[in-house]
Amino acid sequence: MDYLRYYIAVLLPAIVGASFLIGGNAVLIGIASFPILGLIDGLLPNDMAPRKISNKALAEIPVWFCALGTP
Repeated sequence: MDYLRYYIAVLLPAIVGASFLIGGNAVLIGIASFPILGLIDGLLPNDMAPRKISNKALAEIPVWFCALGTP
């Protein structure tokens, strides 16, 4: 479950980016998802619990994906 927290942060922007490539109504869904997800994120409590991960490389893959995929 702790790994999933890292991958969701990469997966959601990738889905929104795909909606821009698809075009049409998918673009509107992609644009509308950002304020909705921002509102949900603002309402949820902060999660400061220590992560219980055994393989740190699996947690670093999404970080590298974002760093290399953003430009």
